[in-house]
Amino acid sequence: MKKIILNVLLFSFITVACYAGTELKVGTYNVRYYNTDDKGLKAWSSRKSYVAQILIDHKYDIVGLNEVRTTTQQKDLHNLMKGYDYVEYEDGKKHNWNSIYFLQDKFEALESGYYFLSVDGNAKTYWDNSTNIRHTTWVKLKVKNTEEILYYFSTHLDQTGVMARQEQARINVEHVRKIAGNYPAIIAGDHNCTDGWTFIYDYYRSYLKHQLLNGLLLLPHL
Repeated sequence: MKKIILNVLLFSFITVACYAGTELKVGTYNVRYYNTDDKGLKAWSSRKSYVAQILIDHKYDIVGLNEVRTTTQQKDLHNLMKGYDYVEYEDGKKHNWNSIYFLQDKFEALESGYYFLSVDGNAKTYWDNSTNIRHTTWVKLKVKNTEEILYYFSTHLDQTGVMARQEQARINVEHVRKIAGNYPAIIAGDHNCTDGWTFIYDYYRSYLKHQLLNGLLLLPHL
């Protein structure tokens, strides 16, 4: 497996990531939080089975989910994502999980954890983003057939603060370098930006490709 960093700066589905030893199909999807004001087809009760089936039909090896809120939404996905194991951590306030699902028969989770995207590493410190709490979940996976190791990071940057997004991208870079070391790493999630937000793209590109070796793939905004 080559030491390649995939910076997935998208809001929903993504692409196929190919390594030397193993081909991986990875994705990220903001499922939209459970909202009692959503009615009809927008309601979670109407959407949940379709959300899970889309992910299963696309046969993602690994997929990160954003805005999984409430234990109802969390448990529904656990029950519906057949054939997948998962790791997830919540923000401690709004019960907002950045979940990572991966195929049970393909991967073994060796370690996992999370970190807050905040001023001092705690949940309740902010920049220009009011009181929003953001965090990144990560997992260290072993490919069972080849024993290759890789890391997957599921992140969700702030939707209101420009400085917050910049600083949260910086924190992600620092933690990916520290946690993944020289292993391949994929960082994916809702970055609340488009491909025009060059400062976020440039920040990831400038630091990750040099520290974690052998190239960087920036996927287009869909």
